[in-house]
Amino acid sequence: MDIEHNVGRLTEVYAASPVADEEVAAFIEKTRKIYGGAAQKFVAIVDLRKLRILTPTQADQIIRMMQADNPHVERTGMLLPPTGSMLALQFERMVKEAGNPNRAVFNKASDVLAFLDPLLNDDEKRRLRDIVAAGPAEAV
Repeated sequence: MDIEHNVGRLTEVYAASPVADEEVAAFIEKTRKIYGGAAQKFVAIVDLRKLRILTPTQADQIIRMMQADNPHVERTGMLLPPTGSMLALQFERMVKEAGNPNRAVFNKASDVLAFLDPLLNDDEKRRLRDIVAAGPAEAV
């Protein structure tokens, strides 16, 4: 599990199973550094296509992080694998509990692109398309 900030306001989150508790802690710390030090709001793509499920403890930690990050997030699109109803249920619950209506979960790349594109400049759109086209990401 990792977060990157490569271009403009677009942040990139990658997760792949299995996820160790230490990865979640490092991810939360890195996210705080990126979001906490910026005056701008971010748009995030969350690539979960290689994730199966988080433990309940990991999910709760990420929910708390998302709640704290709400003021720094303009929109977040989470891209799930085409199958994986348990993961979809888990992340739909996490998004609901995080309390930011500008976060959403998608199974199709075209839907996440349509959700995020209106807020992005041309460089950010190109990067988003590269991420989505690359297919399921390996965790860093």
